[in-house]
Amino acid sequence: MMRNLLNALLSRFHRPRTVPTEQLAVAALDMTAQLERDCLDCDHVYRLLDEYQERATRGEDISTEMANVRIHLDVCPDCLEEYEMLERMVNARPAG
Repeated sequence: MMRNLLNALLSRFHRPRTVPTEQLAVAALDMTAQLERDCLDCDHVYRLLDEYQERATRGEDISTEMANVRIHLDVCPDCLEEYEMLERMVNARPAG
């Protein structure tokens, strides 16, 4: 989970190799505080995955309404794996 959190944090910077340790630490604390305020638990995210996936497939803007789902997926490998499995299943369905 820490590796996913670090990767999510580093992805917010354009040049992750040049981010000073102090700036990275402050950003990590900010992200952690945001997660504590806004984070959904795995059960809640699991209930929302179908809707999240359907909206993403339709090209809807999920960045605001379902931002907390994306945040959770960025830091939770179990839920991300579940979401990726759902995407594979949907993409494997024959069209029509």
